[in-house]
Amino acid sequence: MADGQTEAARRELRTTASALEALGARRLHQQALAELGLAREDDHGLSTLSRREREVAELVSGGQTNRQVAGVLVISERTVERHMENIFRKLGVRSRTAVAAAVVASPH
Repeated sequence: MADGQTEAARRELRTTASALEALGARRLHQQALAELGLAREDDHGLSTLSRREREVAELVSGGQTNRQVAGVLVISERTVERHMENIFRKLGVRSRTAVAAAVVASPH
């Protein structure tokens, strides 16, 4: 492929990766990043989390309840619930235990 075509394809793949991330298609997003050479295989999907979602995930992995997390971060319990919904979706998991396992297994 000519250099111009390669760069155009990479731009298109970056756009697609962003769209996949916005849609919550974590595995496809990670595949697109891998093709671009940007994937971080060792982070267990935590790079897809926002800063606040990562904070919530870390507190949950320490065994804190939603109420406790809300108190520490000075946010409502409902906001913690929303963050947890996003974390579950982005990591492709269904339990707090799985979130904790991802946090513990990921290099900080």
